[in-house]
Amino acid sequence: MSNQDRTPGPWYSQPDDPDPEMATADYIRAEGSDEMVAKVFYREDTAFILRAVNAHDTLLAACKNIVESAFADARSGCIQITSAALADVQAAIAAAEGGQEKER
Repeated sequence: MSNQDRTPGPWYSQPDDPDPEMATADYIRAEGSDEMVAKVFYREDTAFILRAVNAHDTLLAACKNIVESAFADARSGCIQITSAALADVQAAIAAAEGGQEKER
């Protein structure tokens, strides 16, 4: 799936009721759009879905950077990963593990 085949992010959540105590589901929306992307009935899953979607592009770019860096060095028989590539992966992992999901 390419980025053109999906709703662009970042995504955020919104309870289906103005009173969060009464909400039974979350609406997931894309920033800059009033359209609903999904309705999540298992509200415990909302944060996970948002972290996964919002971290996807960063994780993919960081993984590609590591692979390109490693293959470039592999020709010399020594694989080294640049500190910039490693920092990208660490930041992407941190975002995926505990990224900030937006609730409005």
